[in-house]
Amino acid sequence: MLSKYGKIVLEYKGYSLINVFQNTKPDLRQKIVDFWEINAALPNNTDPYERAYQVAIIVMNNQEDIVGVTTAFEDIFPPFPIDGLEQKKYFYYRFFIQPKDRLPEMFVFMTAHTYDLLKEKQSAMSGIAFITANKKLMRRGLIRKLAKNNYMYAGKNKTGLNLYYKDF
Repeated sequence: MLSKYGKIVLEYKGYSLINVFQNTKPDLRQKIVDFWEINAALPNNTDPYERAYQVAIIVMNNQEDIVGVTTAFEDIFPPFPIDGLEQKKYFYYRFFIQPKDRLPEMFVFMTAHTYDLLKEKQSAMSGIAFITANKKLMRRGLIRKLAKNNYMYAGKNKTGLNLYYKDF
């Protein structure tokens, strides 16, 4: 099924996950930037318009408001040498769901569908990787869900946040 922004990959409890990877038009990019600004979601010194080009999936509610996004960009993982891991090109994954729309399993669905669409488009990337910038993502229950979905723990970065990856 299609929305005006792209292919709907999942409908869940009144929300639609929509694939917009490499297909964000100016009006959608502006909606994404507005969403981030309203939620103060981006770190300082981040260009929201540049990051809007990296959006892979948007999550919309029944009123067609953006309530969440995933982004992906290419870089080397792990970001520094780690014993037993070869540094290769990966898609780095980020996500944000505005607080009032955070539902159980939404993170899992967003991550799984972003992985699937990146794998389909992948070219020279080895897989998907992310850093748990949110301490809540380091809780035991979520760590078990990541392991169940074949994400591998790679260690901690220099600030103590967990690194995860999954090969294509």
